[in-house]
Formats: sequence, structure tokens, C-alpha cells
Amino acid sequence: DAETFRKVRMLVNSRKHTRSRTYDFLLKGLIFCHECGYPLAVLNRKNARGEDVLYFVCRTYQRFTKAGVCTCHSIKEKTVTDAVVAKVREVCQAYLNPEELLPVAREAVENAGKQSGLEMELQMLQSKIDSLTANLDRMYTDRLSGLLPESDFQRIFSRIKLEREQLEEKRQELELRQKSPVRSEDRARELVQRFVETAGESRELLVSLIERVELTEDKKVIIKFRFAQLDEASQNSQGVAPFETA
Repeated sequence: DAETFRKVRMLVNSRKHTRSRTYDFLLKGLIFCHECGYPLAVLNRKNARGEDVLYFVCRTYQRFTKAGVCTCHSIKEKTVTDAVVAKVREVCQAYLNPEELLPVAREAVENAGKQSGLEMELQMLQSKIDSLTANLDRMYTDRLSGLLPESDFQRIFSRIKLEREQLEEKRQELELRQKSPVRSEDRARELVQRFVETAGESRELLVSLIERVELTEDKKVIIKFRFAQLDEASQNSQGVAPFETA
């Protein structure tokens, strides 16, 4: 349908300026250098503990360092992402009315109960957990045989392990609910609260709300939204929200 097509096109277009890389992050294709206007590159560096840490740097500075064109703009990817997510969450909470979302949440809870029930949901979660465990086992075998480099193994292993832990936490939560069911109204309110609190962590939501994010030389983040913020200063009436990173 037209709405789904529009959303997919926005997601695809948001990545058109990026190169083919092994790194993946929430702001991919959305973050640019404020001074030169070009997309920021992302580099992987080891910290003091030997852990992989992603950094944003100006691509123009990378290419023309000796010529003194632009500046490095180096900053941790996580620092910028956390700041942007916090700002988007703040904006969403200002516009979202939890009471207005309740009818939708109630309907979702009722439909979920009719269609599957906790038992089927638990089975699906266990199936996903088993699949991730199998993937981890295969990765470990590939690492021992030399098919998978150590750096790639650590990065992918950490991501899949985190995803499995999140699914296991959800499974435990469902098992508790199965032992002591909650009322549909309470469950609906819980869903609404969780949605409001996690607003900004969805890639699709970010692309729908944000046109681009710019990083300045002095570490300020400028978010250019796709809508006007009526309650902000005049510069924000054009959908621009500048603020400093922590």
C-alpha cells in the first residue's frame, strides 16, 4: 500500500549516502558534518580495554587532512546516538498523550490474546532463542577453523549474544505473566508506557521524524526534523533542534 511504500522509500533513501561497511548503527545515513555538509564517516578504534568503539569523523578532513580542509569532528558514535535518542524521546513525549494511545493498546492486547496467547508467544521466543544459540555455535566453529576473523567474531558474537539475552528476559517476563495473569487494562497501560519511554530507539521512527543530524566542530548536535516544533524558538519553527552533547 502507499503508506508502506512511503516508509520503505524513506528508509532506503536514508542510506543512499553511505558506503558498504560492516558497521551498523542507528543513525546510519542520517549524520552529516555541519561545516562541509558531507556525510560523516565511522571508524572503529580500540579503547584501553581492547574493546571496539565506533567514532564519527569528518570524511572531508580524512581526504584532505594536509590541505587543512574542515576539521576532524571526532566523537564517539554512542555519545551522539544517545543524545539524539534522548532528544527525540523528549519531543515524542511532548506530543504523545498516553491516554489517547490506550484504546489502540487495549485493542492490541485483546487481539494478541485471541490470535495466539502466551503459550504460542513463548514457543516463538524459544524458537528464536534456539536459532540464535545455533548461530553462535556455528560462529564459534568458523572461528576455530579460521573462516571467521577474530575481530568479526567478537563484533557479531556480542550483538547476537545481546539479542539472545533480551529475548530470554522477555521469555522470563512472559513466564511470570503466565503464572500470574494481569488484567488487559494493566497490560495496555504497560504497553503505552513502554512505547513512550522507548520512543526514539526505532530506526523506522527516526527516519520518519528526522531529515538529517549535523555535528559541529565544537561537538554540538543539530537535528533537522521533518516537522515544525511549535513550542520551540523561532529557529525551531523550521524543525531544527540544536543542543550540545554530553
